[in-house]
Amino acid sequence: MTGITIKLAAELEEGVGELCEICLEKPAARVCELCGRRVCEEHWREGRCEACEIALCQVCRSRLSVGYCAACGRLVCEDCSVEVGAARLCRECAAGFKPGGPRTSRRGGPASSRS
Repeated sequence: MTGITIKLAAELEEGVGELCEICLEKPAARVCELCGRRVCEEHWREGRCEACEIALCQVCRSRLSVGYCAACGRLVCEDCSVEVGAARLCRECAAGFKPGGPRTSRRGGPASSRS
């Protein structure tokens, strides 16, 4: 290998010279702590990439979500939710869940059918 090839290989290994995995335009400057994406400063949000920030659990705000609460519609992670039959409920909604009873959202209306 030539000196240039070795230098390029080392830079790729370190992530130098790579493009942001979100916009594919600007140089990557950070690595997401949750998913490992290399992103530019514009797509960096307090230790996470913008994609992970959007997909965070809306209960704990620290782990990636795995689905929506069938009662209130919030994004929830495995730790902040329980499975009830085929549905996933946040722990708050699960505390008020009565099997066979009508489900309502936290806003007082009918529960979302999104799961």
